[in-house]
Amino acid sequence: MKEKHYIKKVLNNNVVFSKNKDGKDIILTGLGLGFQKKKGEFVDENKIEHIFKIESDDINTKLSALLEQIPIDYFYIADCIKKLAEDDLNKELSDNIYVTLCDHIYYAVERYHKGLIFQNQLVWEIRRFYPEEYQVAKKSIAIVNDALNISLSEDEASFIALHIINAEINGKELQSVIEMTKLIKDICNIVQYEFNIAFDEESLTYTRFILHLKFFSQRLLLHENVMEEANFLYDQVEQNMSEAFLCAKKISTYIKKSYEYEISKSEIVYLTIHIQRLLTQGQKL
Repeated sequence: MKEKHYIKKVLNNNVVFSKNKDGKDIILTGLGLGFQKKKGEFVDENKIEHIFKIESDDINTKLSALLEQIPIDYFYIADCIKKLAEDDLNKELSDNIYVTLCDHIYYAVERYHKGLIFQNQLVWEIRRFYPEEYQVAKKSIAIVNDALNISLSEDEASFIALHIINAEINGKELQSVIEMTKLIKDICNIVQYEFNIAFDEESLTYTRFILHLKFFSQRLLLHENVMEEANFLYDQVEQNMSEAFLCAKKISTYIKKSYEYEISKSEIVYLTIHIQRLLTQGQKL
């Protein structure tokens, strides 16, 4: 027996908001699903083509308001990109990506038709620090172009990548992702200038360093607590990895000055270890 869905809100002839048997907000779509329907009535289950579950009431409210202003096609595209990203990255993304991506793609298409091109000043850093997300974003451009019969350029991929990264950290403010990317860039620059080396960006050591910086910058900018499990190594790394340790302390000084954030001893230990590994592989400029 099919589950019956009552109408919580009719968005248009083809989209209604409802709840599932667990009380979770859902979006139902289908041709004529909301036609001449009212709140409280049951939908024709045979007309339902897609069911989308939205975990957050806040996201549901924002999405409802957005979908009253833009065609439902943009929601389908966002859902397709969300599933692609989750499959390719093997991560579950925040439902907030429905809101941010629908909104972004809609206005990107508007700009495209008006001949307006925006450049992302962080495109090189996004490609460098988030290569997997950037590749997903490039595939996403193809999805948008095929669905809407347009020709968005690959330049737009860096913007979509930011939304994917944003959804990876539970849909926090996009500005935090931009700041994270800038912080990672600044830390890399400090290390490179300090030792006059070039990173081997294909190496596992570099990949681990960038991954550490991603989590580190996320904790810093989102004010998350830090586990102090590596304090006991502080004196050892200061003595045995002195050059890397001094570099980590310079990073600490920069962050305290720029972000008013005091790096813990554990953070300095981990930074020192990663920097030391980079020194063994880096090429002198």
